[in-house]
Amino acid sequence: MIVFTAPRRGKRPGQVSATDIAAFALCPRYFLLKRVYGIRGARVRKGAAEHVRRYREAAEKSVKMDLGQAVVLASQGEHLWGAEVEVAGNGVYGVVDALELTPRGATVIEYKHSLYPGARIQALAYAYALSRIWSGRIVASIRETRSERVLWEKEVRVEDLNLVARVRDALHRAVMEGSLPARPGEHCALCPATAACPFKKAPPEIV
Repeated sequence: MIVFTAPRRGKRPGQVSATDIAAFALCPRYFLLKRVYGIRGARVRKGAAEHVRRYREAAEKSVKMDLGQAVVLASQGEHLWGAEVEVAGNGVYGVVDALELTPRGATVIEYKHSLYPGARIQALAYAYALSRIWSGRIVASIRETRSERVLWEKEVRVEDLNLVARVRDALHRAVMEGSLPARPGEHCALCPATAACPFKKAPPEIV
């Protein structure tokens, strides 16, 4: 197996990040407070520190190559594993925690401490971006950070990619129109922006 790290080019104008898609799908107001005011919870900060540690460990024993080159090698029969890999395509940008490429398919892996609301569509958004250069089978997987136990996993279908595209387009429209209302629900209990939300006392709804 080849362990690799890929150079990063950064988000380009017009691209939406996978984390923004997840935040907006959960609650447009949370997206606003997160992006404009930079509200981040302890869960996010802890996760970021864990990602930095994983990336440093992988970088010490990896080879550097462009993601496109890794895709070509996988199509030729190689098995590759990348840590903190930048994916960009179809108007979506993100840095996925881990990416496994084999001749049988690609697995987009996100490490989370728990399966919190919004995690699934974030993983699907990474898969959507990857589908720009990977035409084969893609599996989206969410795994527990320390144990690597699978919390959720599915083979990505066309309807999943279409869902991400619809949320991406809705986000663009909402930003242009300045319409980012709160969407109260069960996720409010875990939201780090609750104190700044005018709907913090709204009764939970299943969305």
